[in-house]
Amino acid sequence: MEKLNRILKYATQNVPFYRDGKYGVDIDEFPIVSKKIIRNNYDIFRSKLFAEKEIYYEYTSGTSGEPFLCGKSETDLLRLNLSLYRKRFAICNTLKPNSKTLVIGSGGLLANYKQNMLILSNSFFEEKYLAEILGAIVGFQPEMIYATPSQFLKFTLFLKESDRLSYISDKVNIVYIELAGEILTEELRGFFEESWKRAITNQYGCREVWHIAFACKEGHLHICEDNVYVEIVDEEGNRLRDGEKGEVVLTSLNIQANPYIRYRLGDIASISTQRCCCGCEAPYLELESGRKNESLLFDNEKIESVEVHRVFKAFYKKGYRGVLKYALSKGDGCVKINLVVNDCFDTANEAFVLNEFQNKYKDIKFQICYSNDLEMKEAGKTRVLCSE
Repeated sequence: MEKLNRILKYATQNVPFYRDGKYGVDIDEFPIVSKKIIRNNYDIFRSKLFAEKEIYYEYTSGTSGEPFLCGKSETDLLRLNLSLYRKRFAICNTLKPNSKTLVIGSGGLLANYKQNMLILSNSFFEEKYLAEILGAIVGFQPEMIYATPSQFLKFTLFLKESDRLSYISDKVNIVYIELAGEILTEELRGFFEESWKRAITNQYGCREVWHIAFACKEGHLHICEDNVYVEIVDEEGNRLRDGEKGEVVLTSLNIQANPYIRYRLGDIASISTQRCCCGCEAPYLELESGRKNESLLFDNEKIESVEVHRVFKAFYKKGYRGVLKYALSKGDGCVKINLVVNDCFDTANEAFVLNEFQNKYKDIKFQICYSNDLEMKEAGKTRVLCSE
């Protein structure tokens, strides 16, 4: 709690929004804030100890409709990187702060080199660029891969289809693979681990505060207590008890340029303090797939993203397999259930998915459509609900 108290005191002394004397050092006295509140009042959420030119800006992917500006100082970035490295080192002790990282990204350049990073654009995962891509990877010799699940699936399928995944595994010593930015299902995680013959690390985070939790070998998302303070609240902002499901609210512990205090993230989860078999003593999040207020409107009926994820959670729980990626979109007189599947998917699986959606939304016609890939946004994420 020392880091939490320190950042609260810092905010009341240096951040205009909190400097009017209304707030003490008890976090319950601080208001819950949203993206909209911060976006409309950037200047008063920035610490007066930093000039504008001293702040480096990152942008969120705009999942909720509009990208969001996230400011950090050079010192903030150093603290965040140190905290992140400690978590990664605890998982893979051969990693170093300067370990070379292959990042699967997007953009107009096939390969972009930044310090110890090679950024490959998923726009070039085609046969005609294969030799150049393989040459870049083998020449760079990365030890780590970082991507969203959608980007990594496209990369993995590209290498498998060109029969070059084993070539990369033989020529490059990848010791650590971390996926973040999207829900990583057990089905997809298993597919990756079988394909790459390596464990996959699942990170839950956001651009605003970086890492929030890392999944252990039991699949539990243990909170990064040296980087964030996490609360779960109800719709009125009241803190919920352990095990009760509500909205995730974050306080960043390592950011001073634009501190996030009781920041409403939009994700739904509960906190568990039960002891985990992995040995980690940090509490863990039981995350509900899908975000609050994320929906698709079709014929005046609303399909919530949370309900879409629940269908596929039930699918896996029933023992069905084969769905690697899924998304819903509007079709001609129907809602299309777009799927990327493997050989495990059969007619019984298809019937289950179709029936689940049809039973939940009786007035909507659903149609299953198959694809080799689903369209990603620029940030490398797949929208679960697409109105186009």
